Amino acid sequence: MDRVAYHEGGPGRAREGEDSGRSALFATAGAGRRAHPGGGPAPRYRLSGTRAPGSARADARRSVRDARPVSTSRADARRAHRRDPGRARLRSGCDCGAPREGRDLSVDRPFWLADVVDPEGPGERPETLPARADVVVVGAGVVGCVVAIHLARGGADVVVLDARAPGRGATGRSAGFLIRGTADHPDQVASAVGREGALALWDYTAGSIDELVGLVREHRIECGLRRDGSLVLAMDDAERGSLRVSRELLEGTREPGEIWTGDEVEQRTGLVLFAGGWFRPGDGVLDPGRLCRGLADVASRLGARVISGVRVDAIDEDGNGVRLTTRHGMIASAQAVLATNAALPMIDARFGRWLSPVRAQMLVTGPSRDAARLSWPVYAHHGYEYWRQEPTGELLFGGCRWAAKPGLECGVTDDACVSETVFEAQRTFIARHLPSLASLPVRARWSGIMAFTTDGLPLVGRVPGQERLWMCAACNGHGLAFGPRSARLLAEAILHATPLPVDFTPARLSSRMTSADSPGGN
Repeated sequence: MDRVAYHEGGPGRAREGEDSGRSALFATAGAGRRAHPGGGPAPRYRLSGTRAPGSARADARRSVRDARPVSTSRADARRAHRRDPGRARLRSGCDCGAPREGRDLSVDRPFWLADVVDPEGPGERPETLPARADVVVVGAGVVGCVVAIHLARGGADVVVLDARAPGRGATGRSAGFLIRGTADHPDQVASAVGREGALALWDYTAGSIDELVGLVREHRIECGLRRDGSLVLAMDDAERGSLRVSRELLEGTREPGEIWTGDEVEQRTGLVLFAGGWFRPGDGVLDPGRLCRGLADVASRLGARVISGVRVDAIDEDGNGVRLTTRHGMIASAQAVLATNAALPMIDARFGRWLSPVRAQMLVTGPSRDAARLSWPVYAHHGYEYWRQEPTGELLFGGCRWAAKPGLECGVTDDACVSETVFEAQRTFIARHLPSLASLPVRARWSGIMAFTTDGLPLVGRVPGQERLWMCAACNGHGLAFGPRSARLLAEAILHATPLPVDFTPARLSSRMTSADSPGGN
């Protein structure tokens, strides 16, 4: 983490002579974009003018072309993103439909909410909306709740607003993976930002996960936390080589784990037709719904007011503070933090110039009685598929958005339904590679919307052109890895004017939003 560049002059401000619109981590090259497979949705960074780090994924696609129809439009989709980063992203168009005849599947019911008695979750109701606060945090996911915890600990009068309730948004719809690094293999990150840059991002996310685990243990949040490691699987020899180089990159001061052959993967896990794997100690899983509700409870006990069912429709800043307009009334504050992730463009469409919402999709099966249970979260095929198995035997499987042609679910914001095309691709993958689990009945399906930036790094800091409006969003599919530390650092910047990572400042992308476009009312 110490190697991530920080501003010494204060948060969100460039050093003298420094271009505030560029990330120090990318000081030697511009940022590009490519489709992001990991854990679900999105575009990611690469060096412009170089071969995309994910070019190995083209080989991976070829290696499985006989197993499933792979979209040939990914390059076109990426080019469309680069040509028009401000294009309309808030659409719901998809191939969603009712479950086909013979199926009785729950849609829009994440596994993590199946046993929740009060679906509205913890927190106060809209009628309790106060007139003002020191800081208003918009969004009660893991980022918003952690920001609120640290602000409340620092003595601030904090109000957290969420249109739904803690755990009902992207956090509670995720796979609950505690995975260090980005969704790219570390060697691919190093090819874009250099070895030290890749290790800095690895260390930042490792420390962030440690902080989250510390909060869970300090406050005894019951969320099924397990840190038994993770397994990253290669679809072909090229990806296996990428895993080997990635492991070597971590040798020395970090736990590099071990490389398995395809035969070893099958013998140890029952997973078949993989070229190899990388077992990574230190990663883990948890129940993201219980985590989020637990963090909201902690924030409340520390004095923050968490209010569910309040959607912020507009935000205005003037010299006296920030005014947030909702249908339940207006609330004024000295500062405000936007932590609504992919929903930011719904507050102001101009945020869509900085981030892209993309939909991920998951399913859960009934419990397995006979098949060997996996104790680790699994990423496969450069992260295009990912899964975990619960102690009670249920398989939670996500990914395959490549099947949703031509857009790969980019720009889709409707999380109340699922893509039938993606669902069929998921079942095909399970039958081919997880044969011992293929006969398990699917009990529920759901989707979630995540947010991604053009360079693969989150947006953490002041909103450019604003003095009292901050944001912590767009963790590029790794919210449980990037979010906790970023949230703490943002809270400390608000309370004590301490520096934030310059690499994550929204100012690096500010060239895409003119001063006339700075966020305000609708």
